[in-house]
Amino acid sequence: MFSTVQWGICSGQLSLNSQTRHNKPSKIMPWQEYATETGNEDYDLILLFLPDNQYELAFYYINPKFPDQPDGLTLSMGMYETKGSMLIMHDKLLGFQWCVQRREDGLLIKSGFQCMRENLLTFYRTAQEPADKTQIKFDYRTRLVKEKSMQQPYNSLSKSYSWNYFKLYLENDHSYRLLHHGKVVISEGIWSREGNILTITDSALKTPFYGIILPDGLESMLLPGLYRGPVLNKYEIDRSSLVRQE
Repeated sequence: MFSTVQWGICSGQLSLNSQTRHNKPSKIMPWQEYATETGNEDYDLILLFLPDNQYELAFYYINPKFPDQPDGLTLSMGMYETKGSMLIMHDKLLGFQWCVQRREDGLLIKSGFQCMRENLLTFYRTAQEPADKTQIKFDYRTRLVKEKSMQQPYNSLSKSYSWNYFKLYLENDHSYRLLHHGKVVISEGIWSREGNILTITDSALKTPFYGIILPDGLESMLLPGLYRGPVLNKYEIDRSSLVRQE
C-alpha cells in the first residue's frame, strides 16, 4: 500500500515486484501513480498525480535484505502543467523546475536530480485517497533570513556530514555529492559558503540549496530530500578509501 509522505520522509511497505500493472490509461487523472519498471536494484521512483494539477515524487531505496521495507523520501512536490507532449513540473518547496516527456511507453523524466533523469515511469495503479495529505510545515525561509542577518561566530566546516542514510561530501575543489545509502547520487554540483551559510548548487538543476553551519553539524535549509530541516552530524571518514562512482 502506498504510504503518504509526511514531512519529507515516508515509511511503510511497498513492493512493486508483487504488484500487477494495469493497462495504461488514456490520460493523466488524480490519484494515478506512475513508477519505475521493476529490475532497478537500488531504488524506485513513484510519481503520484493529485487533484488540481498537483503532484508528489517519492524515492524508495530498496535494501536487498529487506525488499518489502524500502526507505522512502520526497524528492519533489508541487504543481504541473501540460505543454504538448511535455509535463512541466514546478516544485513548490524550493522553486526548481523539471520536465517529463509523455511517450507511448510511459513517462520519461528528462530533467531533475541525477537519480531522476532518464528514468521511465509506467502506469502502476490508481491509489486510494489518503486521509492525511503530505505536509511540509518547516518554515526554512524565515529561519535562513534570520541567520543571514545575525552576527555569529564563524563555525568550522566539515568535509562530510551524515543524517540517517544520507551522506554529504564536500571536496577541496568545491564540488559536492549528496548520497543515499552511500551509493545513489541524489544531487551533485558546486558548494560555497558565506559566513555560516553553506550553499550547494545542483549542476543539473542550476538551483541552490542551503544549510546552516553549526558548531557540531549542518542544519538543512533545505537540502534535497531533507525537507524536514534535520541537523546532519559531522561525519569523519577515510577519504582515501572513498570510491567515486559514476
